[in-house]
Amino acid sequence: MEVEDEPRLSILDSFVDVKGACTEVLTIHATDGPPQFQVLVVPGNPGNASFYKPFIHFLHQEFEGHAEILSISHPGHDKGPQNTPHGKLWDLKEQVQHKVDFMREYCLKPGKPPLIVAAHSIGAYMMLKACRTVELEMEQLNITNLPKIVKVVGLMPFFETDFKQARQKILRTLASGYETIGYIAAALGCLPHSVQEWFIHNCAEDQMDVQVVNTTKELLNQASIRNNL
Repeated sequence: MEVEDEPRLSILDSFVDVKGACTEVLTIHATDGPPQFQVLVVPGNPGNASFYKPFIHFLHQEFEGHAEILSISHPGHDKGPQNTPHGKLWDLKEQVQHKVDFMREYCLKPGKPPLIVAAHSIGAYMMLKACRTVELEMEQLNITNLPKIVKVVGLMPFFETDFKQARQKILRTLASGYETIGYIAAALGCLPHSVQEWFIHNCAEDQMDVQVVNTTKELLNQASIRNNL
């Protein structure tokens, strides 16, 4: 994926309330008249929308400024005020409902353009469930004045577990120790930034750019790791 460096618009980083959950939203507004589409980018795991900034810029360019591009973080995976060491642990069902509520409150409103969803990994599973819930509700209530969900695009979608696969075995083992790993992450997060960056680079399989390293550093806290796992 190639993204031109110039011109590159600033991404608006804000927090909105979604049924009591303070939710991070990244936005690039349409720049060539009213938007013809909304494009909602939903992360995988980790569910911090900042990892997807290059993709958000890419989509804005591909739509030639005719779409409003949005990306939301999963609650518990961002730097929101509710993301505290002993804060809420969000299960998969609650994350799906959060996406339903976000679409109802911010995307599927009268006068808004049609919605396209681009969802990565476990986010694709969430959004298939969430979009089906919303569509069934609109059918049952005979709601016709709201924008349609025209497409859900799965980006390397994750739909089921297979513990014969080595990576999933490792993740399952790590998940069982989420409390302990959360404390370790919190300790790492207290170290100087240069040490954190050294640790991240040494754990990564590939070279990471500055944006990805900085976002990964945000995850070095107990609350994010507990929810990631």
